[in-house]
This record gives sequence, C-alpha cells and structure tokens, in this order.
Amino acid sequence: MTESSRSVLSKTNSVGILVFLFRSGGKSKATFIQDAIGTNFDAMKNSAARLEAEGLLTIKRVSGKASYILYELTDLGASVARHLDAAERTISGEPPAAPMPSDHGTSKEQLDKVIQ
Repeated sequence: MTESSRSVLSKTNSVGILVFLFRSGGKSKATFIQDAIGTNFDAMKNSAARLEAEGLLTIKRVSGKASYILYELTDLGASVARHLDAAERTISGEPPAAPMPSDHGTSKEQLDKVIQ
C-alpha cells in the first residue's frame, strides 16, 4: 500500500468533502462543497483529486449553458463517508444518519485499504 493510500484521510479537506457529499445524498457541485467546508477552490480541487485517485469519489465536468464540476461518491467512498459521518455525529451528540440508498456496503478489505 502506498503512503498516499494510508494518509488520504489525514489530508486537509478530505474528511469535509466526504462527509458533505454523504450528507448531500452522494453528489454535489464543487462550488457548494467549497462554500460548505470553507476552503479555497484550489485546495479543495487538490484534495478531491487525491480522493478520486484512491477510488473514493469521481469528478465529472458537466458542460452546458452553465458548466460546473460535479463530485460524486463511489460505493467505497459512500461507505467510508458513512463511518466518518457517524463519528462526527457521535462526537457532537447528533442522531445517526440514515444510510444512503446506493450504499450497498463495502468489503472490509476495501475499507481497511483506505483507513490504514
């Protein structure tokens, strides 16, 4: 396992991006995430690229009259984000969130690869 695999969740903005996407139903425009986590766009873009490289989210450029960048959790990303969200809610005393409909579960081996 590479160093980046082991440390992707320790990077600035990574947890914020994953939890925001989880709480937003698994996908969101990049600008909405940037506003929610309070960071500059380049820092968020770099964090998202690392998360994409580890298979936790996808980045899609949507063209049209108003072009935008869409971030979407993968199944692995949704599973990891669910655990991060539960940890944040436990710490803050909030009730647990309902699982995302697309969260089919992820193997323990896949989760271990990301969180080690």
